[in-house]
Amino acid sequence: MIKESKGNMYEFVTHTWNPIKGKCSHGCTYCYMKKMCSRLNTPRLDAAELTCYLECLNFIFVGSSIDMWAEDIPSHWIQMVLDYCDRSANKYLFQSKNPSRILDFIAHPVFHHSVVCTTIETNRFYPEIMRNSP
Repeated sequence: MIKESKGNMYEFVTHTWNPIKGKCSHGCTYCYMKKMCSRLNTPRLDAAELTCYLECLNFIFVGSSIDMWAEDIPSHWIQMVLDYCDRSANKYLFQSKNPSRILDFIAHPVFHHSVVCTTIETNRFYPEIMRNSP
């Protein structure tokens, strides 16, 4: 189900959509989803999500609750999600700690109207920029 975006990390994002669900393999220390881990299981493609109406003219963060580009996510799931996204007149944001995997799909037409982001994690603490980080 497409949801209205409530976060402030990407103010231009209007909605989030999570067709791949489950526990993320990265285990990032700052991840808000870790609080829900007790009820999250092995990643799975929620086929019902591939029938939901994504509307038009939105900016959708796809996979905001899991890294859909992680090594444990089957390529055919990713292909199905990208194909479904490309059917609607929206812009999309895809984010990953594994940007090299995105390159396997970069020729897909959905990337003509998408933003690709990556995140980096460190055990270093920089107080001048990280004072309020989780």
